[in-house]
Amino acid sequence: MPTTPVRTEPDTETRLAIQALTAEHAYRLDHGQADTLHELYTGDGELLGLPPKDLIGKEAISAWGIARAALPRTSRHIETNHRLHWEDDRLHGTLYATVHRSDTEDTTDTAPFMVGDYEDEYALVDGRWRIRRRTIRRGFRVATPTDHSAHAAATMFGLDDLPFEEVRPGFARSAIRSDGALTTINWFEPGFTTRGPHSHAFDQLSYVLAGAMRFYVGDDVFDLHAPAVVHIPGGLPHCAEPIGDERALNIDVFAPIREDYLPLCEHQGYRA
Repeated sequence: MPTTPVRTEPDTETRLAIQALTAEHAYRLDHGQADTLHELYTGDGELLGLPPKDLIGKEAISAWGIARAALPRTSRHIETNHRLHWEDDRLHGTLYATVHRSDTEDTTDTAPFMVGDYEDEYALVDGRWRIRRRTIRRGFRVATPTDHSAHAAATMFGLDDLPFEEVRPGFARSAIRSDGALTTINWFEPGFTTRGPHSHAFDQLSYVLAGAMRFYVGDDVFDLHAPAVVHIPGGLPHCAEPIGDERALNIDVFAPIREDYLPLCEHQGYRA
């Protein structure tokens, strides 16, 4: 017959060390130090349940942390009911987590963004406790002011009528958003040249709806002639530029929302 795994309580010294570790994790997220978050994980550490995809390995956590630290975000992670136990020679923990966050300068819209659990596994590395795996499990769906209702109305946008910002000469951009996705509308004039590849944690769908563009994605080169689309996975270096003599229209779709592009959506009445 199968046996029930033996669960034992950690000693006080271990409990205090783990509590210090998880408190430091929350502090770095909330005080602009997410780019150092990977230091609190083992080399094969995992951060699971975080959209748009799970983070596997210290390098992936580091890349996400760099993008997170660049966001104009205020957050507070409130963690309670920390339950620790040994099981099969591994130290496990469960925390209740409530996350408040705001992407506005006056820190409005601070209703809880997430209420749920963190399920952790810890490992001792060179005498210091580190997170081997953290799994985020949402316990409740938290309503937000932008939730759709029976009274929601459709909105039409003329792409030529949207307010644009000039990123560089020959490249102008605008954006629209919904509750779950953000779309940038990019116009490229003939002769515009890229400054080279960049990468981010967001998955990206890039459509070419007018003209033609050359995309450099990792080690691949794609020439897209309208209508066409390329999928760019998060973390993969990429860049693009128009080819030919025709003005190019490129539309990029990001899901979940890219908060760093929210200022482009203020024309919709959203606060960035």
